Amino acid sequence: MSCVDKGGRDIQKGEEANLLHDARPASKLVVIQDMNHVRKECTSRDMAVQMKTYVKRDTGIKSQVAREIADFLDKL
Repeated sequence: MSCVDKGGRDIQKGEEANLLHDARPASKLVVIQDMNHVRKECTSRDMAVQMKTYVKRDTGIKSQVAREIADFLDKL
């Protein structure tokens, strides 16, 4: 079993998640809306806006990421 996550606002590698999931159809594909490449909240697809979230240390990852990981691990 495997899990592939993807941010709905990932402007760097969003499509690679689809390719990974297609290569392993039994995997679980999780698309987290308003999440960018570094798994932080971001509602814009503008690169300048996204880059600000990349370096902002006081902003953690989206809470749904942790929940999805925990759910995946519980099922192993």
